[in-house]
Amino acid sequence: MTLNVTGSQISILNASGQEKFNSSQSLVFRKAYYSASGLAVGNGNAFRIVNGITALGAGDFAVFYVTITAGNGNGSSAMLNIKQPASGSVFLHQEITTSNSTSAVEFEYLSCVVEGTQLKFKTTRINYDGIATVPAKTATITYELYVYSVTS
Repeated sequence: MTLNVTGSQISILNASGQEKFNSSQSLVFRKAYYSASGLAVGNGNAFRIVNGITALGAGDFAVFYVTITAGNGNGSSAMLNIKQPASGSVFLHQEITTSNSTSAVEFEYLSCVVEGTQLKFKTTRINYDGIATVPAKTATITYELYVYSVTS
């Protein structure tokens, strides 16, 4: 491997002389990392807010991971102590009820977002009509937030 440095460019060549990187390309690098454990979500508490996060700047993006350490939903209790990506949403519970000849399905999930200097966790329960209602299940989580930035 060879590193070439000129007055205006840096390039890296492999053993056969093929360029693998030059400084005119963009790079992604980890800019920040946040984590905490024991955060309780759900059970009527639709939002949990963590303060003290550095606001995302131009070229920044967040990647979330959640590990459920306790939960009483059928989804959350089945995924205990498994680190899972949470940049979309994390399934917590599904409830199926049947009355006479009608079946209804409701589900709960956890979503995460960086908004300004806050990290927000929202637990949502969607009823059979597609309407968001008060969450009924609880979970305790450990979260990890990686903030990456793209060079220009």
